[in-house]
Amino acid sequence: MQTAQNHHATQVYPSDRGLHLEFETREQALAFYQDGSSRGLSYDIEGVTIIKPFKAQ
Repeated sequence: MQTAQNHHATQVYPSDRGLHLEFETREQALAFYQDGSSRGLSYDIEGVTIIKPFKAQ
């Protein structure tokens, strides 16, 4: 999956916490996180994984 600034998530998968986007490096994950944050998007970051939380129902 191609993402912000041409970084490629190596895996994308759902969990009970949200949608996980796994990157090759921490730097790529951090760049994606910072890009999303600058656009007002809410993400969690854990190592090389970005988690987009699901909305509470």
